[in-house]
Amino acid sequence: MSLNFYFTSGKYSGSSLCIIGRNPISSKNRELPVVGRTGDFRMARGCSISNTYSYDAATNYGLLEYTVYVAYNADE
Repeated sequence: MSLNFYFTSGKYSGSSLCIIGRNPISSKNRELPVVGRTGDFRMARGCSISNTYSYDAATNYGLLEYTVYVAYNADE
């Protein structure tokens, strides 16, 4: 799975984070790495924890939660 978070307003407007990895929807607390970043998050590192609240296989619709932890140099 590949997921991009692009910030469009606020302090981090124009910056982005890219998360990629295996994301088995039925597992709890799936950890995926932050592998790409731009703008204020350049040279950052981190991970995300993903959980599924609900999933309907017939419609391929799911409700997921992502908690993202990022360490970056705020002085740049």
